Amino acid sequence: MFRRILPALAALALIAAACSDDADPAGDSAGPGDSVDGAIDDEGSEGEAVAGEGQPAPPATLEVVGRAEYVTGGDVLIHYDGPADEPVFEAGGVVLGSTPRGDGYYVVEGFDVGAVSIESGGGIVDVVNHPITGPVFSGPHQEKLFCALDRFELTPTGDENCSAETSVRFGYVGDDGFVETADVPADATAIRLEMGTINRGIYSIAVADPSLGADPIPSGKNLLYMFGGGCGNGHIQASGQIPGSSVLDVGALEAGYVVATSTFNVLQTHCNDVLSAETLMMTKERVNELAGPINLTVGRGGSGGAIQQYSIVQNYPGLLDAVNASVSFPDSATISGGVTDCGLLLEFYGSEEGASFTDEQKLAVNGHGTIQFCEAWAQLFLPSVYADRGCDGAVPAEEIYDAADNPGGIRCTLQDSASNLFGVDENGFGRRPLDNTGIEYGRNALNDGVISVEQFLDMNENIGGYDLDGVIVAERTAADADVIEIAYSTGRVLRGDAGVLDIPIIDVDLYSDLGFDIHDRFRLFTIRDRMAGDDGTPAGNRVIWTRSGSGLLTLISDGEGSVDADDASPVPSPTQVADWLVEWATTGERPEGVADDCLIDGERIVGDDVFDDGQPCAETYPYFGDPRTAAGQSLSNDIMKCTTAEPQADTYEVDFTDAQFERLQQIFPEGVCDYTVPGVGQVPLSGTWLEY
Repeated sequence: MFRRILPALAALALIAAACSDDADPAGDSAGPGDSVDGAIDDEGSEGEAVAGEGQPAPPATLEVVGRAEYVTGGDVLIHYDGPADEPVFEAGGVVLGSTPRGDGYYVVEGFDVGAVSIESGGGIVDVVNHPITGPVFSGPHQEKLFCALDRFELTPTGDENCSAETSVRFGYVGDDGFVETADVPADATAIRLEMGTINRGIYSIAVADPSLGADPIPSGKNLLYMFGGGCGNGHIQASGQIPGSSVLDVGALEAGYVVATSTFNVLQTHCNDVLSAETLMMTKERVNELAGPINLTVGRGGSGGAIQQYSIVQNYPGLLDAVNASVSFPDSATISGGVTDCGLLLEFYGSEEGASFTDEQKLAVNGHGTIQFCEAWAQLFLPSVYADRGCDGAVPAEEIYDAADNPGGIRCTLQDSASNLFGVDENGFGRRPLDNTGIEYGRNALNDGVISVEQFLDMNENIGGYDLDGVIVAERTAADADVIEIAYSTGRVLRGDAGVLDIPIIDVDLYSDLGFDIHDRFRLFTIRDRMAGDDGTPAGNRVIWTRSGSGLLTLISDGEGSVDADDASPVPSPTQVADWLVEWATTGERPEGVADDCLIDGERIVGDDVFDDGQPCAETYPYFGDPRTAAGQSLSNDIMKCTTAEPQADTYEVDFTDAQFERLQQIFPEGVCDYTVPGVGQVPLSGTWLEY
């Protein structure tokens, strides 16, 4: 299903031929998981020896920008350092096309799919070329992709991958969006907007271009990469527009950034972080060829956009150099348990046994700041657990799975969208890492005296689980241990160590814990807890900013600065945040004024202790939890399938009668969750840059 990239592939990134014993040895490329972006020595540290009298000139050195084993589309940006002023590149004796990009960089093109040796000036570099339609490392394509090219006014090429002809337009951003024109107003920023298809997704790249295409785009820019939210289940080329994922960020473009994204970097299109990482890598390759080599890549995005950034930083290090996340979740794997719990709890509350629960009791069992949170999850995302109810509107009804009438149809579930990652069962259905065995729903509420022993027993006896079609059934959901282990070992769970500690992160919270929303504040502190040191000290490479918010809001940009939706308190502009992250990533030091903060009555409270107990930020913006933390799991909330143990009466703060305790044992014949020990299958990350 997945494998580590063979170490031998590391040698493909740079192989330089030597013509004499005096030639400098060729450098080695980064191995799997190591960053190669921005690592090119523009001054040329190799092949600089001057030939002595009567001696041949040393061979050229050729270096690939990016990962040489993951070249796509038959073209690649190469740095050439050699004797020829106008080098000729060949592969297998065939002359390749090449376009100079300045400072010794060339876009070399025209080679075939597969292993290719590119030669010039006596130097050789080996690459592995993959189709521009993918896949590269994400595994086989999901079948039956429904195209969305017409929504973006792109011309289809007519292939089965929803490919489009590349569109390049020039213009500026007006009141109603992009205006295509050669007559850009003097007070507007001239923009080059490129759109097309890469990895079957629809990509967009915007960059300021005062010459309107007459001159090449200067190299050395920083890239701002946009990630969209949601968590959809595939089979579509593009979901609905997600706020914050547009590349037409005038502030960033004016500041010199290239801004890019793809519909496959909107998690509502495909809730598959590996596919997202692959698409980012392939789109960055195109950005490098257009405006490269780029310097640093800063990610930006909230909710599902934050999930993508954290997952990519952990599992495919080097693709992002800094992260600007907002309304964050750590990953989709560990939050899915609490989300699906909401469906079970809402079903129970509507039953005869659950009718006695008051709103106060429901709140204590659910763990959120308001009972509206479970309602929000149910309305927005719980249909995705059902095989026949989670499909995007672009999927024709007659194509959708039905157990009785269309058993071979499209199953729009999270696990079926991620079947490359977890595998399929004997029916061909995606295996799922979902489990609620051993969970004592409402345990904290019981110990706090909010619910009675009888209510506690009634709920846990009747809570049930989900069958493979997502229908609520009497039995609890039991995941196979090996599926859970896959989730941990392949990085579906954010661990909070390794690469996540290596880059600067600014995480923005829009506080809405008391409204109808799904973005609860405790997720940011779940991430903080996972990233903390052994002594609980928060990681120094991440800061949390808190503003009040409501609903599914994201930061509102007015071009000069961002304004909080509720209290109109000024906060740094998105471009300023990106600039700070670039400075932080470049110097390794936090810029002045960048620290944990919150806004209270328009005043910015800042400092690394503002979220400590008793501090104003902590008092003003408390965080809560979810059904799993309300059942005894820790703030890290990273146990997907708990280790169970026989229940012990002395571990409860209330007394059970003998009959009640016997009933508890019957409800949990295999034991209750023991959160003092690691969960089932909770193994370390097996490695980075995994292939599927």
